[in-house]
Amino acid sequence: MAAGFRSWIADRFGDDSKLTYLVSCSWCTSIWMAAAMTAAMHWAGGSLALQLTTTALSLSYVAGLASRWLD
Repeated sequence: MAAGFRSWIADRFGDDSKLTYLVSCSWCTSIWMAAAMTAAMHWAGGSLALQLTTTALSLSYVAGLASRWLD
């Protein structure tokens, strides 16, 4: 589903653009998902399932940052 979007971004902005990197980076994807889940949590009233999902995605991002810094 997202492959078409990533291809469109790469075709439009080039393979070496920062935007292409942001939409194709596996670590960056967790940030996009966390942002979407945070918005959903705000509009849905903050249910426990959305809070847990957002927390998991945020921790995924922190793990990615830690991996990059510790290498």
